[in-house]
Amino acid sequence: MPSPHPQPTALAKLKGADKHDPQRYRARAKEPKPVLGIGTAPAQLSESAVAIWIELQDDFAPGVLTRQDRRMFGVLCELFAEHDKSPADMTGARLSVMNSIQAQFGMTPSSRTKVSTVEIEDDKPENPFAKFAPNLRAVS
Repeated sequence: MPSPHPQPTALAKLKGADKHDPQRYRARAKEPKPVLGIGTAPAQLSESAVAIWIELQDDFAPGVLTRQDRRMFGVLCELFAEHDKSPADMTGARLSVMNSIQAQFGMTPSSRTKVSTVEIEDDKPENPFAKFAPNLRAVS
């Protein structure tokens, strides 16, 4: 049975799913391209969640975390902070939510085994003459 949540295109490319089953991803050719990089932690996060944000953000392969993931990543960081503060007080439901978010980001052992690194495609083709005249702009 397929997952109820389609995986992000960047994650599908990292896993090689787009090569294995390319017709499933043809319809995504014109999907909006997310802004890469998650940025700084939102101001509403607790101090311990901000520390976790800083620690975790560099653990992801390029192209997985985007600006659009900020809220869910913040929720995950708060859950980690809550767990670090008092693991015994974490309910089964909160641990389940934490595990689910981790899986969506490719952070669990089973979801991590499906990730392999690939080159991130650049939208603009490389200009072979840029190294000779880096300050010149193209004329339209």
